[in-house]
Amino acid sequence: MSVRIVVKITGKFIEGENLPILVKRTKDELDKGKEAIIVHGGGKEITKEFELRGIKSRFIEGLRATDREDIQLIEMILSGKVNKRIVSNFLSKEIPAVGISGKDGGMVIAVRKNPEFGYVGDIVSINVKLINLLLKNGFVPIISPVSYGTHGETLNINADTFAAHISVSTHSQRLVFITDVMGILGKDGSIVKSITTSEAKKLIDEEVIANGMIPKVKGGIYAARNGVKEVIIGTFGNEMGFDIKGTIIRRESNEES
Repeated sequence: MSVRIVVKITGKFIEGENLPILVKRTKDELDKGKEAIIVHGGGKEITKEFELRGIKSRFIEGLRATDREDIQLIEMILSGKVNKRIVSNFLSKEIPAVGISGKDGGMVIAVRKNPEFGYVGDIVSINVKLINLLLKNGFVPIISPVSYGTHGETLNINADTFAAHISVSTHSQRLVFITDVMGILGKDGSIVKSITTSEAKKLIDEEVIANGMIPKVKGGIYAARNGVKEVIIGTFGNEMGFDIKGTIIRRESNEES
């Protein structure tokens, strides 16, 4: 079985010179016979569109709260504009990418997190048949985290959380969070090269890890504890493929499967 990598890219990496870098790094891995699944956010695009429309962005624990009126706009941005921009960049380099969302094929079913978050979902179940079908036929899935609710509503799932669950459900060996920082910052402000799941949780509890890094680290903890062999949070450097520099999240010895 091929090595399978889930790559989550932040919204800041889907514009300018960053997208061609993502495409090149993905090709590096495909040329080695590996499989890649790309999960994307789009927070920067959403915020920009909200500002143009006079809508105020609201965040709770690093997650974007979403009102009923906003969810259709978010779906349009994530599953439409952003997703197809990424797909187009892959196709321009003759990489067969397919853009989908958590809705397609009933891939991800979710429930509303709680009224405070609005139309933000928690994942209930994942069906990976569509992803496996695409990978088997040589396609690169490009996935928006917009998903289907148990009551038929549209729900936005944090892309970091979404990527972590996809990595576990697809039995991927690696989960890579591509962000605009070099990794997790410790109490002294320096980059932590390696950290256990319990150490990472402690930094969240102590509020050393904050804002948008919280869902990334929580997602990394979940993935590491549930069978993903390598979880890393970092950014692009001069390396090939997705062997990026950053913080590796390790499971505890008593969590080994």
